[in-house]
Amino acid sequence: MSNRPRINVSKSAFDYITEINGWLAIVAFWALVFILNFTTQLLVLCILSTLLFIGIGQLLRYPHLLNYPVKITEQNALRQYTLATRFLRYLKMIIVLIFFGVGLIIIISPEQLQPWIAFLVLGLTIIPLIIFLAASRRIA
Repeated sequence: MSNRPRINVSKSAFDYITEINGWLAIVAFWALVFILNFTTQLLVLCILSTLLFIGIGQLLRYPHLLNYPVKITEQNALRQYTLATRFLRYLKMIIVLIFFGVGLIIIISPEQLQPWIAFLVLGLTIIPLIIFLAASRRIA
């Protein structure tokens, strides 16, 4: 792992959009928590989503330290790093939106937490993971 190339990955429009959407969701979540006289549940969700968003953001600074499904070489490093950072940006935005959605459900109708929400959360996280893994192996 220490001999992996260190490459700066440039951001695409998709990367900028997901970053902005993630930050907007965090700001909206914190505003919702304070406007509605936050409960402990909402505050915990808000803190966790913010910490996860910032923590994953810090991981993006070091793509050469991440785990990859293929061997990283000089030839495939840029593409693999780009795929991994794009996937993580998407994932951190989705995590914040999921926590925000759960917070809204807690506010609107906490007794009506529907089972389909679990399938939505799984779909929003697992489908992009499968796409990332397939794309990584295809270009390896």
